[in-house]
Amino acid sequence: MKNSYQHLATASFAGLLFFLCSSMTQCNRCIKGRLKIDKQAKFWIPYANNDSLSFKSENGVIYKFDISFTDTTKIASNAECATTYLYDEAGFNMVLNKQDSTIISVNLGSPSYFHLIAMSRDSLFISKGGYFEGANLEGLELKNFAINNVRYERVRLLAAVIPAKIDSIFIAKNYGIVSFKFGSNKFFLLQ
Repeated sequence: MKNSYQHLATASFAGLLFFLCSSMTQCNRCIKGRLKIDKQAKFWIPYANNDSLSFKSENGVIYKFDISFTDTTKIASNAECATTYLYDEAGFNMVLNKQDSTIISVNLGSPSYFHLIAMSRDSLFISKGGYFEGANLEGLELKNFAINNVRYERVRLLAAVIPAKIDSIFIAKNYGIVSFKFGSNKFFLLQ
């Protein structure tokens, strides 16, 4: 099961990388060297040493969700130029419900582009892409914002366009996901 989530994340990141390069006019067809992820962007997904995250529901029940984290460098081929180049890939999957494969997945690309997906086996709830740092920020940015009596310096709210099973996710710099609404419950990161 965990392996299928990793394949989903890798496939979505590869598609994202292809989309970025093919849709941007300034994208060099013959990429050379290494596409690195900005270190500041990685502070938004600080899960390198975690295999689970604990959240408390608004009803006071504690839930432990499994996560898988990747931070790798891969080799890509550029057929048009008969060359290869390196690219960094980082991201995580958090499994909310194993029975229907409900997950929240975030993938980072160069320099700080992210793609967030919240989905189940048969439904896509949220799909957002943008930058954690710099211009073209996705979602509502909140500064010095309190969630469940904890104050965070920088928070990004990513919400579904229409009401869905997962309809809002709050991500804070240096903490990752700090809150989300799943079904009728709101969940808050335990610290």
